[in-house]
Amino acid sequence: MMIPKEFQTGRRRYSVVLAARLPYNDWGRIFYDHGVIKIATHAGRVKRTPYDMAETFWHEATHAILHDMRHPAHGDEVFVTEFSRRLTRLVHTAKI
Repeated sequence: MMIPKEFQTGRRRYSVVLAARLPYNDWGRIFYDHGVIKIATHAGRVKRTPYDMAETFWHEATHAILHDMRHPAHGDEVFVTEFSRRLTRLVHTAKI
């Protein structure tokens, strides 16, 4: 799956940036105030797979959508992780 360079949810437009590494060994991070999602391309010294990076994208996009909805689950990492894993699987197995 190709990761978009930008997208919009509600009135907020987000740019998506790939970075070799993120602080705290995060795989992804959303910056609501700046409209930026950063995705790590490496976990330590190992390059992450395209599927893993796509899963991270959908995880952060889920945060963005829930934040736009003002839904309290936007900060619930367990919910966001479980939902985004299923969403990633749906996107990757969909037949068009």
